[in-house]
Amino acid sequence: MTASKRLISILLCLISLVLALSACNGGEAQATTAVQTTPQEPTGGETTPQETTPPPVIDNDLRIMTLNLLVGISSGDRADRLIAYLLDASPDVFGVQEMHTTWNSRFMRNKELRERYTSVGEYGEGGKKGMRCAIFYKTDKFELIETGTKWLTPTPDEVGKIDGSVDYRIATYAILKHKETGFTYVHINTHLDTKSGEIRKAQVNHLFDAMPDFGELPVVFTGDFNGAIDSAAYNLITQSYGFDNSARVACKGDKYTKPTSDYGTIDFIFIKNYGFVVKEYHVYTESSISDHYPVYIDILIPQK
Repeated sequence: MTASKRLISILLCLISLVLALSACNGGEAQATTAVQTTPQEPTGGETTPQETTPPPVIDNDLRIMTLNLLVGISSGDRADRLIAYLLDASPDVFGVQEMHTTWNSRFMRNKELRERYTSVGEYGEGGKKGMRCAIFYKTDKFELIETGTKWLTPTPDEVGKIDGSVDYRIATYAILKHKETGFTYVHINTHLDTKSGEIRKAQVNHLFDAMPDFGELPVVFTGDFNGAIDSAAYNLITQSYGFDNSARVACKGDKYTKPTSDYGTIDFIFIKNYGFVVKEYHVYTESSISDHYPVYIDILIPQK
């Protein structure tokens, strides 16, 4: 190989080496540029997937009931059928009247009823004598804030009855807090006298004189009032004390709650300061478990 050819060969190798080095540097620059590029935001209909947690299911439907048990329970299997009905209807809170010690024992002997509910309320004649106007509430749903029993007399903290009253008449109240939502309300349960409208009117006045100051808490007032719509006691409760008849709130017609009574409709669920929706008012007229029909309302309470 001549000297000139050798020189040309060396120059060509150098040129090839320079071009190769330039290509490597360019690739690295391009790679660096690609890494440093900021991702573009989605445009148009594009969306970025997001992880979502479904909202919790809040149990804010409640059923509240009133039922006069009827003192005598010796007829056949009536007590068993009554307890079976309560377990099936499954009220969250219910008030009963004419609950003497035998009824109390029958309730407590039923394991499912005993495990599901807690009750409050004293006996009308003190100790274990007389009858309770007990309030039962589901233990897993409610916390008891306060309770008390008052006698419907001028001396409500003493066992007694007013002149002319057939029996010792009482009212039990419970302040209950719904555990899941925090909704707190007052439940009052009573049983007025059978003798006269004037005695029942006096008992209503004694009842509200005896109650603590509940402020603006919602109040549900259940019971056997032994007087019809527009009776003296009814008008006193709705006009002077500001309660509404839940049947009227639910736009339901009045139904007999005691078919053997001259008055027919004598068991009521009154409400005041309620702030909840009355979804349903129902009288269970298919029942033969008592001489009174069970009455209940289904309500929708406000969430937190």
